[in-house]
Amino acid sequence: MRHNSVTFVRNNGVAHSRQMKEKIPPRWQPGIALHCAYMVAAREFAGISRKGGDIPYLSHLMAVSALVMEHGGTEDQAAAALLHDVLEDSKDVSVNR
Repeated sequence: MRHNSVTFVRNNGVAHSRQMKEKIPPRWQPGIALHCAYMVAAREFAGISRKGGDIPYLSHLMAVSALVMEHGGTEDQAAAALLHDVLEDSKDVSVNR
């Protein structure tokens, strides 16, 4: 039960220094799904900036994926977060219906 309480505290960003020093293994290891999603997102949004600035659009996708991971999401959910704007915003994606 101790592992769950440490994980809960750590994920809420309110951890004591003693808890921060404990080595807790990640819930999952990044695999091919996350890697492929990143490569697709990086390719589709290469050269595109966030609105009103020069920050790469990919930073938004990475931030959303990080939030999914930090809140207990699976690798598939983190990969979906990286791809959440591909169909909506990409110029080169075509969908056959």
